[in-house]
Amino acid sequence: MAESKLEKYFTSEQQKELQKAYKSGDLEQIDMLIEQKQKALKDTIFNVAVTGETGTGKSTLINAMRGLLVDDGEEALAAPTGVTETTLVPTPYPHFHFPNVVFWDLPGVGTPNFIAQDYLKDMNFECYDFFLIVSSCRFRENDAKLAQEIERMRKPFYFVRTKIDLDMYSLQKRRKNANQKEILEQIRADCVSNLQSAGMSQPQVFLLSSFEWENYDYDHLQKVLFEKLREIRKYDILNLEEHILNIAVTGETTAGKTSLISALLNMEGIDKGTPTTDVTPYEYPLISNIIFWDLPGVDTDSVNWQEYSKKVHLESYDFYIIVSGGPFSKNTETIVHEIKKMDKKFCFVRTKVDLEIMSSEKSEDSVLEGIRNDYVSSFDRSTACPTHIFLVSNYNQIKYDFLNLQVMLSENLQKIKKQTLLVAFVNENLREETKRPHRSFCSLM
Repeated sequence: MAESKLEKYFTSEQQKELQKAYKSGDLEQIDMLIEQKQKALKDTIFNVAVTGETGTGKSTLINAMRGLLVDDGEEALAAPTGVTETTLVPTPYPHFHFPNVVFWDLPGVGTPNFIAQDYLKDMNFECYDFFLIVSSCRFRENDAKLAQEIERMRKPFYFVRTKIDLDMYSLQKRRKNANQKEILEQIRADCVSNLQSAGMSQPQVFLLSSFEWENYDYDHLQKVLFEKLREIRKYDILNLEEHILNIAVTGETTAGKTSLISALLNMEGIDKGTPTTDVTPYEYPLISNIIFWDLPGVDTDSVNWQEYSKKVHLESYDFYIIVSGGPFSKNTETIVHEIKKMDKKFCFVRTKVDLEIMSSEKSEDSVLEGIRNDYVSSFDRSTACPTHIFLVSNYNQIKYDFLNLQVMLSENLQKIKKQTLLVAFVNENLREETKRPHRSFCSLM
């Protein structure tokens, strides 16, 4: 059974705190607990053990992985290297660019000082998150035993075969016509075959030279190792950047929904004159992964709301912009009622106020005040007053409330996006634990 995010990231005590907040409907408390955990995970040290038999070049590999060139006067910062055993106790060496990543230089296995059968216990293998098993020739019995023990602990590891330059030189002497690629593939296949014979199903082997880091698999090892580290210690419990926020723009057919979307997104080429008959998506340019959905308009007061909701997937959006081009209508009231039933948040946009001002003998301020009061009182009667009511003209974006609408969206959409992600996390993880029904919670806005 797959491990849930709750089990992966939180202790049993922290899970109880989250479930308590869930039962009381306290989304802000859940948000705070998750933020605290993400900060703690960012500060977590990732320990990489570099192990293998003595003389395989473990310390030299660590220096290279940390970006240290001993020949350039960095001896004081580097792991000691030599032809004899230079590492007598597990020694930590932090990465210079990623201080939370620490390479541990372990003493060589299989020497009189470190007998293979006691090595795992002596080196505290349970303390490490990832392993590099290093060999300078054929992988041997000790290497296989190390790998089997690491597999038993269900921890990841790679095999690293060093001193490839010496093998290349030797084989090229014996096989004059062989090219480098063929020789490398032969060495790699030999390593994989030996490891598979020892019980490793799909061993990953990297071929390196301590004197030619620019050649062979060094760059590839660096890349895949740090990708693996990010995967193992991925601290973004709530991946806000990748989460998609879906905003539905709905209302009556003649309200000017498409024109409003075009103005908000500053997009040319949208057909504003033809009523929308299909659900049409438009990406928000200011924040990634926010999509405005232009829903088909509601034509008559006798619309079948069950069929309409199913056609436009009304329940699948995270936030709603309800658009009207005239007085508060039965359709507008029904749309509001349907959204409130889903416990979703919305704002209201009254378009074409410029046309109403032009046709009235009253002052502009009086007309605007009258429109706003009409909608406020209508919403009050339906007990569903939205957080925001905006009066706009789709063709004059300087006057009225259009700029206020843009500011509200730019300031609040990221908050709404985070809220929907929190609710999704809660319902995916905590609802299963407590066996409670789906919750929507109140808005963070």
